[in-house]
Amino acid sequence: MKEEKRFFIWKETAQGEQDGFFSPIYDSREKGTRWHRIMARQEKGKKAVTVSCYIGDQLKETAEQLIDQTELSLTEKKKQLRPFLQKEGTLPGDWLLHQLEGRYLLLLAEVTGEAAEKSWQVRIEFPKSSWVQYLPGVYEEKGPDSFLERFLCIFQSLYEDVDAAIREYPFHLCPEVCDSADLPVLAGWLDVKNAYFWKEEQLRILLSHLMEFYENRGTPASIRWLVNLYTGEQPLLVEYYDVEAEREEKNGTSRQRARLIRQLYGENPFRYTLLVGKEYKALPAIIAWATPAHMEGRIVVLRPDIRLNGYSYLGINSRLQRGEELF
Repeated sequence: MKEEKRFFIWKETAQGEQDGFFSPIYDSREKGTRWHRIMARQEKGKKAVTVSCYIGDQLKETAEQLIDQTELSLTEKKKQLRPFLQKEGTLPGDWLLHQLEGRYLLLLAEVTGEAAEKSWQVRIEFPKSSWVQYLPGVYEEKGPDSFLERFLCIFQSLYEDVDAAIREYPFHLCPEVCDSADLPVLAGWLDVKNAYFWKEEQLRILLSHLMEFYENRGTPASIRWLVNLYTGEQPLLVEYYDVEAEREEKNGTSRQRARLIRQLYGENPFRYTLLVGKEYKALPAIIAWATPAHMEGRIVVLRPDIRLNGYSYLGINSRLQRGEELF
């Protein structure tokens, strides 16, 4: 029976002057484990990242004592770990580990170049698997790591990469877990206008709730939700009918107040007024995407003070302080 392949993922981001980064100590939970493959890629940064691979049944005790010792230099740590050193390479890389045995695995990434941000991802697969096991027994008699086994591993690796890409494809369609590069593609498929206006986390939330947004698109609630997601503040939205009763000189409304209401909120029944706390250059384009056809959205930036005959809302952009005794 074929043993199911397992894997570990190590993702790291390097910033500043530090030049050596140790991975967690990976435990296969079985002594003498024969590891299968390491795939490493560099996601950010142009300078070289060198990866050293340490494997052994007794590696954990030695590594745990060394990694956290700040008084030891990286050179000294590497010297004491040298008996467990099995493989070295430069990112990006793809290395077979069929000849390497040991329960524990540790990686060391060394960064060269300027102190700029760099990030990488490493996938470690185990236990060892080979297509030779599917051939007649006569081919297995040549022993492990034969030329035939290593030759078949070329095609096995290509097949496994394609198979993994197919199995992991659904993750590229999930906004919560997909890579950052997938977000603009998803936004284009789902007709999200001006996706580049949004920060990554905002875009993930928007795409995750897009069905609910489209169900209510064009309503005041959907516009408030969209503006709140983009700005982080709860906006005020005033429609024509909200102040319709005060536009005319009737029902106790004075001529002066009726004129003021028309001045502040306009006389177009197909226009609403959106009041926000500060100016956002991209906001007009964002609300235009959520505004119903034949309607117009007008943005007003509230000033942080009280102005007569202006946009002053108590508790929002205006405050009343406690009075002070003069005598």
